[in-house]
Amino acid sequence: MRKSILVMCSVFAVSSSVAWAADSSSGNAVKEGVGSFVTDMVSTGKDALAGVVEGVDAGRKEGESADGAKVVTNKNDFQELIKVTVIKTEQLEGQKTQLTIAVRNDNDFPVRMSGLNEPKNVVLIDADGFSYSLSNQIAQGRDITALPKSLTRVRFVFSDVEGGPSTLRLYETDIVVPK
Repeated sequence: MRKSILVMCSVFAVSSSVAWAADSSSGNAVKEGVGSFVTDMVSTGKDALAGVVEGVDAGRKEGESADGAKVVTNKNDFQELIKVTVIKTEQLEGQKTQLTIAVRNDNDFPVRMSGLNEPKNVVLIDADGFSYSLSNQIAQGRDITALPKSLTRVRFVFSDVEGGPSTLRLYETDIVVPK
């Protein structure tokens, strides 16, 4: 329903822009009018999406979760709440590299790593400095909950890795990958 309303409003706005531009004496006026409208619409859409993401993150942190977990969404949360080490590196077929990490939660409450589907939050960097995102960000980017006073084993797979893995970057924090 909301998508339908948005589409109808967009069509109306584009139609209005075209009609206004048609009244203009310049042939480029239509092109400029529609181009300006689309630019504004894309910019507004990006701002709205960024606001939604920020709102979701803030809401998850402010509200009490059912299991009492604190949520990691950025570098500060990550460095404050958990510790991570790479415990194993495996070369899989098809130039895939799998890293097994240990997430250490020394707290008395669960810690939930969120936003792992965002490319900046999970990055493998090879010895030559090239970076690689998760093979399947949707499946591998799901939230990970580290239970209190324990270690949680997590595996990440990266595709088309050409050089030897050197660094795992989680939430903009570099973690050395042992050889």
